[in-house]
Amino acid sequence: MRWVGHSLRAELAVTVDATLTVDQAHRLAHDVEHRLLHQVQRLTAATVHTEPATGAEAAHETLAHHR
Repeated sequence: MRWVGHSLRAELAVTVDATLTVDQAHRLAHDVEHRLLHQVQRLTAATVHTEPATGAEAAHETLAHHR
């Protein structure tokens, strides 16, 4: 989380079952954001990245040299 002015923004990754559809993972990400907005005072937005519980490493390797 980071402060932007007088409000908080969050970025997080959520590990999900690899068998979820894109639609299910998308809905889950929005559910996580919604719950956070209700639970964390002054939070105005959260970017929620979903990734499969297995097999995500290959996609992460694509960006590894940028970090």
